[in-house]
Amino acid sequence: MTILFVGRMSLTVMLFTLLTYFGGGYFIGRALSLNRKLSNLISAGTGICGGSAIAAIAPTIDAVDNDVAYAMSATFLFDMAMIVLFPIMGRSLGMSDESFGVWEVLR
Repeated sequence: MTILFVGRMSLTVMLFTLLTYFGGGYFIGRALSLNRKLSNLISAGTGICGGSAIAAIAPTIDAVDNDVAYAMSATFLFDMAMIVLFPIMGRSLGMSDESFGVWEVLR
C-alpha cells in the first residue's frame, strides 16, 4: 500500500516537473529566440537526465550537431551550478535531509 501511495505521489511530481520544464523551456526559448529543436533539447536535458536524454531525443527530432553541442553544454553548466546551489537552497528552505533527498531525486 505504501508503494502505491509513494508511487502515485512521485508520478504526480514527475509529471508536474516535466510539464514545467518543457512548458517553461518553450516560453524561455521563444523569449531568447532559440530554435524549437534547441529549446526542446535543453528542456529534455534539464528536465529528464542530462546528456543521455539529449542524445536519445536528438535523432528523433533531426537535431543538427551544433544544437546538440549547445544543449549538452547548457545542461552541463546548469548541472554544475546546481551542485553548489541545491544544498544551499535546501538548507535555506529548512528542509530535512529526507525531504531534500526526495526533492533532489524528483528534480
